[in-house]
Parts: sequence; C-alpha cells; structure tokens
Amino acid sequence: MARNIPKKLRLSFRYPVALGVLYLLMIYSAGLWPFDIYRYFSSTKLNWLEHENGIEIRPNAFFSSPVPPIRLFQSFYETDQLSLEVYLLTKDNRQKGPARIVSYSADTGKRDFTLGQEKNSLIFRLRTTGTDANGINPSFKAHNIFTASEKQHVVFTYDGNSENLFINGQLIQSTSEVKGDFSNWNKEHYLVFGNEVTADRPWNGRLYLVAIYNKSINKGDVERLYRNTAWAKDVGMAGMRENLGLVSLYTLDEGQGKVAYDTSRFGKTGKLLAKRIPKNELRFGSIVDPHTGRVDYMDVLINVLGFVPLSFIVCFLIDLNRKSVWNVFILPLILGGFLSFSVEYLQQFTMLRHPNVVDIIFNIVGVVVGSSLLYLYLVRRKAKSVNII
Repeated sequence: MARNIPKKLRLSFRYPVALGVLYLLMIYSAGLWPFDIYRYFSSTKLNWLEHENGIEIRPNAFFSSPVPPIRLFQSFYETDQLSLEVYLLTKDNRQKGPARIVSYSADTGKRDFTLGQEKNSLIFRLRTTGTDANGINPSFKAHNIFTASEKQHVVFTYDGNSENLFINGQLIQSTSEVKGDFSNWNKEHYLVFGNEVTADRPWNGRLYLVAIYNKSINKGDVERLYRNTAWAKDVGMAGMRENLGLVSLYTLDEGQGKVAYDTSRFGKTGKLLAKRIPKNELRFGSIVDPHTGRVDYMDVLINVLGFVPLSFIVCFLIDLNRKSVWNVFILPLILGGFLSFSVEYLQQFTMLRHPNVVDIIFNIVGVVVGSSLLYLYLVRRKAKSVNII
C-alpha cells in the first residue's frame, strides 16, 4: 500500500491507522459526552437513608407528581409570595444544567419556579409577570454556595419585590431585580425532585426535607426553622410551619418504597412517585431550537464538518492513488452511515444526549462533501502528474 503513495505523502502504516483511531475517538467523544451511559444501566432502587430521614437522589431516578398538582397552583394565586425550604446535601459541586433540585415546571424551558445547582452556584428561576416563561431575564444566582458532602439548610423567599437566600439560617444574598406577580403561572406544571420533567437535568445528592410556603418567611422565622430542622415532624414545628403559610411538606421519612408523601395536613401536592430516566428513542427531530424558535446552525455545521475528513482517512488507509467510485464515494458513505448510526444509537442510553435521525442525515452530507473534495483533489493531482510527464 505504502509504495503507491506519492513520496510527499508517504508515511508509515502505523501513522494512518493511528489517525483513523484518533478520528473514531473524536467522533464518539463528541457524540456521547459526558459519557453518562453507565448511569442508565445502574440500579433504579431508591436509596432511602438508614440512620436518618431522607433519600439519596441518584442520577438515573427522580421524584415527580403523577399529575399536575392543581391545588398547589391555587395556593399561590392570591398571595403572589413564595418560600421554599430545602434541607439537602449535594454529592458533587460540578453539576450543571442547572441540575434541578426542586422544580415546578413542564420542561427545560417552561416553569413556575426551580431551585437548581450550577457547579457551586445556586440558581433560582421564578416565573412572574416581570420574567419570562422560563423564569429568567432576570433570574437569581448566588455564587460559592454548594460544598460537596456538606448538609445545608436552604431557604429562598420572594415577597413580590425582593428575593432572599438564606443558608443555614443566615441571609446570604438579597436582590430586587425580580418583581411582579404570579398571574402568568401555568397550572399544568409538575412538581419534581432531583430532575426536570423531561428527565435531562439530573441532580445527584441527598434530600432530607422539602417544604413549600405561599408566604415570604422573615429572617427570624428562617433561623427558627434552621435550629429545629431535625424536629420537622414535631407538633409544635408543624404548627409553626402552618402559620408561616405551609402548602406542602415532604419529610422523606418513608424509609422504603417508591413514593414520597406530602405529610402536611393540607396535602396540596399529594404523593410523588419515583421515576426512572426513560430511554431516548431515536426519532426524526428538528434543527429548530424549541426554546428560541431559531435554527441551530452551529449544531448543523458541527454535524456536517465532523464527517468531512472521513473520506480522506478511508481512501488514505486503502490506496490514495486509486481514484475509484468505491474508494472515494461508496465505502466512505457506508462507513460514515454506520459510524453516525452507532453514535445516535448509543445516545438512546444516555441522559443528556438526544438521538436524532436528522443528525445522521447531516453526517452523511458531511461525507458527501468530503468525498467530493477528495475527488477534486485526486483529479487535480492526476492532471499535474500527466503534465509533468
């Protein structure tokens, strides 16, 4: 093979093989990052904590209300205030998305409120008449909040004019950027712990308590809640929470099973059911971003350009001098189609990637572009060699 390659392009056999292996690694790495396939196959058994109340949220399972909790929606209709109390422990301060800890939403672009983690920062998205349907523009962000494997008592409040974040009873950050009421909330949203409704924003950590209020809690009461967190089910604490506007309370002390119950006497949200991350089916998608309504040209460009080099690599490995239809077009198309399909097929078992037949089509377009460029190069090189003779 090597003796047929022109002197200027002559390389050892090992080099083109290494180049081909490197190319395959690049394609699979780009298509399967962040390599979360193993999470899909891991156990879906919920990890209830043995020596304390609480549950460990694993990356491939989460809690969700089976139907939209209409009574939860109605609880905020008149007050236009909110407090969310969460006693938690994050397992990883590198999580992003933001990873959803507690979310009252429909998908990644529509919500009423969401408490999330973006690396070590805390994100709170709240839908009001002053923000958009995603609870952003603006949204609340506090840096350097989360520390891996450290319990934290988090309370977020909104009184219609300001947002306040308390960590372990102390006021950490306050802002007046977000204003407005909840008249634009959507009653069709679901309450979810540890992920988004669409199952593609997983959070890894422990939840010990989640309480939702339809009033803004003041600093003194937040301190009292923090000091008595361990006594969440105490009669006195239950009465105190009710006076603060308690809507739903999850003490997560079931210890077994796949259901978390609202233990407040109001039961506004009812039970939450454990769900497994569903398999991402390979299907025809769209190149239009559902949130912006615009064509994702960058994604299209990456899918095309990523497969342009394949024809050159295949032809170089076989015989660069043989300008046959098989070498230049057919074989690269077969290998490119198989490579693209294998990547999209494996994406079905990931949580953060979405297999799309349209991606395969653009990959094939990239192969055709590469084969065309290779054909033109070979024709031009042959013409030069004839002129030299």
